[in-house]
Amino acid sequence: MKRMTGPEYIKAAEKAGCDTRPGKGSHTVVYSPDGRERTVVPHCKDLDIGLERALNKWFKRVGILVLLLFFLVPYILYQNPSLVAALQGLGWLPQ
Repeated sequence: MKRMTGPEYIKAAEKAGCDTRPGKGSHTVVYSPDGRERTVVPHCKDLDIGLERALNKWFKRVGILVLLLFFLVPYILYQNPSLVAALQGLGWLPQ
């Protein structure tokens, strides 16, 4: 799976309903949808593997699965045109 950048994590969090606020310097504070938990995401392009794992654990702990769907589903659909046609036939995807 492709490694994500800080801005991609922030974008996925916003799509999942998290509140984002500017942090100090080049960081953004991301609050869980219920507001009880938070994490800090840097704006850098390359995240260290340890930080990326920690962010994935945080997203999983607060119940955000959109992060996986945000990148995994488009990749699967791109690789399987027959799946796209089947989902369009069911009305689950636009024509």
